[in-house]
Amino acid sequence: MGKNQNNPCTNAEILEVLHTIHICAKHRHFTISMNHNRMENVAFLHEYGLKSECLIQILSSLTVEDFCYKCKNAKKGFEQEDLYVFVPKVQLMHEGRKECVEIYIKCNFIQVKRRMHLIVISFHKKRKQVQYA
Repeated sequence: MGKNQNNPCTNAEILEVLHTIHICAKHRHFTISMNHNRMENVAFLHEYGLKSECLIQILSSLTVEDFCYKCKNAKKGFEQEDLYVFVPKVQLMHEGRKECVEIYIKCNFIQVKRRMHLIVISFHKKRKQVQYA
């Protein structure tokens, strides 16, 4: 694991994070980052033709077994934020056939008024090996 991936996460915390992700997905309170620094997310969504309903399904289906690690945000000014990484194996249609894809999902939460909003920083094919918690 990298230097930033050693923050312990209890099973209770993972379950709480999953609960919040599932609620945010159900109510469409989430954003997939697609700015100029996140073109890999844009390319992945385009390549697999992923629309909001599919994204909701993927986020709603995350489990404890998909959880890999928690780390601190390395971005200047956001170092206090915890980021959560999941890598689910998902069946997606690609060029007319089903394909099993490991999706690297890195996310955190922000408070918007009186509710949580899920920020999905990374949503693309897994590029390197990860260890599951």
